[in-house]
Amino acid sequence: GGNGGGSVIIQATSGVAVNGGIHADGGNGDRAGAGAGGSVNITCDSLSGTGTITAVGGNTTNGNSSGGGGGGRIAVKGFQLIEGSYSAGSAHIGFDTRGGDAVYDGAAGTVFLKNVAQAHGTLIIDNRNVVSAMKTELIAVPVGAVSEVGDKTLTDFDGFFPVDYYVDTVVNVFPDIAGGTIVGEPLYTVASNSVSTLTFVEGGVDQVAQPGEGYRGLVGIFDEVEIRGKAHVSSLGDILIHSGDVHSGDTATFEVEPGSDLTVQWLDLPNASVASIIGDITAEILTCLNCP
Repeated sequence: GGNGGGSVIIQATSGVAVNGGIHADGGNGDRAGAGAGGSVNITCDSLSGTGTITAVGGNTTNGNSSGGGGGGRIAVKGFQLIEGSYSAGSAHIGFDTRGGDAVYDGAAGTVFLKNVAQAHGTLIIDNRNVVSAMKTELIAVPVGAVSEVGDKTLTDFDGFFPVDYYVDTVVNVFPDIAGGTIVGEPLYTVASNSVSTLTFVEGGVDQVAQPGEGYRGLVGIFDEVEIRGKAHVSSLGDILIHSGDVHSGDTATFEVEPGSDLTVQWLDLPNASVASIIGDITAEILTCLNCP
């Protein structure tokens, strides 16, 4: 099979200009599965240029049942200005995390952008019209029930967590669904986890969570989320999106592009209305300005 794409980390004290390319692409496979895209993590004051930044999944040839590599991860943080191929005005065309081509094409990766003015950042999932049956799985702790709590711990004896799989994810330790929004809920960041216990960065869990009550994992809190290019996105957790999608240009509209889809447990869009939530969206719970 193909090799994975590796990792690129750039920490610049000023601007970064990319007119050529930065590539952390998965390796191609011959009669075997291709490598997944790697990761590119850039911290800079500005990002500009006409080039490309990619973490594309590798392709596979000559395989009767082979899989293309899944797309990787790109993150750009701390910037005041983003322009050229990487801007919203250019539909972020300079970023590419599509899945690889094969008998079974790979799923899309992610692009995360967070400028200095944003509280939470923008998530983009775009498979560049690669037609794949595979889903982009966004990691979150599954919904469960509390067995025991401590100052920084929550234990679920019925849980079966892969060890340290959920580090840096967020858990709502005492969800109030009837309140109609995730905003203001008691959210705790996972520092580590065993098979049945989540240990958090923050203390005071036992002042909020209660044995016998439920808890819910959170994919994340975002200013904007853009899903397009035949990407299929799924999670066992919840997601809070403050300002809808990117392409609509307003804070009230959340549209999943035709041919793409989103499946989550709780989708919270506090600034959207029922009429402005558009596309193939499946959510166990949907909350918005005028959701029933």
